[in-house]
Amino acid sequence: MLIQEVILENFMSYEYARIPFKPGVNVVCGPNGAGKSSILLGISVALGQSYTERSRKLSDLIRWGKDQARVTLILDNSRKGKRRPIQKFNKDQIFLTRILRGDGKYWYELENRAATKQEVKRLLSKLGVD
Repeated sequence: MLIQEVILENFMSYEYARIPFKPGVNVVCGPNGAGKSSILLGISVALGQSYTERSRKLSDLIRWGKDQARVTLILDNSRKGKRRPIQKFNKDQIFLTRILRGDGKYWYELENRAATKQEVKRLLSKLGVD
């Protein structure tokens, strides 16, 4: 599985950021307080993490003064030989989003449609993420 890009909206220190990734090893570096951990935590939250060392509630990860945060992963679904990793989506990219609200509610979206946690787990399992 390859994450092609991470989009953070009102997530921790980020108001809005798009972080592209390339095949192979990607290095996230910068000075203290630059938001390196926010990028990695955003990926973890989008993949289903619900408790972090930085906060006991997902709503604590919302940027100060905002009502909700959104983390989107753009996943590579391009053909590998004759098949796509996820046949259900006949396109090269899959958008997986997790939205966090200040009232503690959160939900997933797959391709801009509401998705259950089980649907997301099945998708990630097919991509080799448990």
